[in-house]
Amino acid sequence: MGNANSCSICNNDSNKEKNISLSREISHPISLMETPIKIEKNFDPNDYIFLTNTNNNSKNIINNESSAATTLTEGFGIIKWRNNSFFKGNFHQNISNGWGIYSHPYYGTYKGNFINDEPNGYGIYIHVTNSNYEGEWNNEKQDGIGIEEWKDGAIYNGEFENGKKKGIGKYKFQNNNYYLGEWEGNLMNGIGIYYYYNEDCFYLGEFLNGLKFGYGEYFYKENLYIGYFKNNLQNGFFIYFNKIIKQIVVGFKLNGKINGLCKIINENYSKKYIENNNSENNGEYFIFLNDGKKSKNFVFNEEKIEDYFDENNKKFLIYFIKNKDDLNKEYYKRIKIKKEIEKLIFNSKCVCFCN
Repeated sequence: MGNANSCSICNNDSNKEKNISLSREISHPISLMETPIKIEKNFDPNDYIFLTNTNNNSKNIINNESSAATTLTEGFGIIKWRNNSFFKGNFHQNISNGWGIYSHPYYGTYKGNFINDEPNGYGIYIHVTNSNYEGEWNNEKQDGIGIEEWKDGAIYNGEFENGKKKGIGKYKFQNNNYYLGEWEGNLMNGIGIYYYYNEDCFYLGEFLNGLKFGYGEYFYKENLYIGYFKNNLQNGFFIYFNKIIKQIVVGFKLNGKINGLCKIINENYSKKYIENNNSENNGEYFIFLNDGKKSKNFVFNEEKIEDYFDENNKKFLIYFIKNKDDLNKEYYKRIKIKKEIEKLIFNSKCVCFCN
């Protein structure tokens, strides 16, 4: 049997695949005004409105309830309230319709199209924090294609539905990490690519509620980890190609640690890897690990290899039988598209508002 200490993925060294957290909350501070933008029918004496009336092309000053009730506002106008919020734009039958600007001292400013007193169509919203949204609206909510930018440098570029990120989108984090993929409920949900800027590596796979969950492939320079994840931790079957020390590891993980039968292939093997004189001198051996630690007195029986797998894991038996050449075919098949994926991350333009 081989020496378990020669397996880099079992030990705490610099080559070990890392469980990188994706814990940054992806929720935006931008929401439009808490109350809809309604043109008041009963004006306070301290409120005032200047309107151009298309009936007589004259300026009307409304400062009481009776005159507000009898005046029909059409065309361009300006209205200002006591709290210094104002609307400037087009009216139709006392209702904002068409292009306009609404500004509120506590929420920010919206510039864009209105239908029946609500943002609809294309518009730009600038929050008082200087975060902003440019894109499509439906009944006062972000809906369609748009770009959100935060004052800390984070940017989301993609699809929205009913005020939340949903569909395909590209998110640049403050630390220059990227996510490109599917969204739902303002979180990464579905298939996506997460690129770690400072470590020159990326994860391609499934997400659930903002976490790695399901099948994924993790590229770290020339190294490659293929396997299953749960709540950001490696859980289930995996294959790990460590090209630094020329080693392939096939096995199972539980909460980030190897658990169960593990096959190790040293591509540049030598006799020091062979413990059992009966083993073939091919640089391959099996160990059994529990919580990342080698089980004592484990002797692998190749003729009864199926006995090491339960019903759920027997479908992965084929990868334990494959030799290093067959496994490397899996590796090179994925490495071929690595650079294409990186181009996709940096050059993709999700919406028509991109530069």
